[in-house]
Amino acid sequence: MTQNTPESPIYLGFASQKGGVGKSSLAETLASILYYEKGIPLLVVDCDGTQESFEKAILPNGFWKGI
Repeated sequence: MTQNTPESPIYLGFASQKGGVGKSSLAETLASILYYEKGIPLLVVDCDGTQESFEKAILPNGFWKGI
């Protein structure tokens, strides 16, 4: 994997007032493509404190217990 670091940060947001439209799935897919196929380092932030969809998809059950 080669690292392709952009000159300046790229900010992307996915928003909808309706739940269940695929925002987290789209963010996960795009993050995977950017990192694994393009070699771009990134940070993904899930700001939905009620659903935590992204966190549930990538972290094992009980990850935060005891921390």
